[in-house]
Amino acid sequence: MQDSAYYAVLMHQDILNSKFRVSVSSKHGSDLLITLDSRSGTKDSPGERNPDYIPRLGQILSALKTMQCTVIRIEVVSNNKKLSPKERVLALRFPIEMKDVRSIDALRREIQAAQRRVGRDPLKTGGNNTKKIGIWVKASKATAAAGIRSHIP
Repeated sequence: MQDSAYYAVLMHQDILNSKFRVSVSSKHGSDLLITLDSRSGTKDSPGERNPDYIPRLGQILSALKTMQCTVIRIEVVSNNKKLSPKERVLALRFPIEMKDVRSIDALRREIQAAQRRVGRDPLKTGGNNTKKIGIWVKASKATAAAGIRSHIP
């Protein structure tokens, strides 16, 4: 099954247990900001938070592709005061023209790999790939926050 079709199917099944917000933002030349909360806690434990982070990120990217948006910037938006604004930005090639993305799943994996490196000692391996991120998006004039939100249940 093609990536976008997979995420479209997810969108019409059970509602995912994952929190995100869509807001209007002109920061970085964008129109919208999509904030995806981090995942944490042990799987299926009472302390588990945002367990469906990975499929939700896929849904968001799939919706942005469907709407032919441009991702201007993605950064970790945690409260870690040790990170400079420059260190928060994921090491990806921006802008990302979503209409040109061949594989949503490959892009999602790339975004998650880039998150691992944010705030990590460069001499160490591992790292968290489900951090709270902000995705700044340039949308067409016809696309409003409500339009994006309607594509992501």
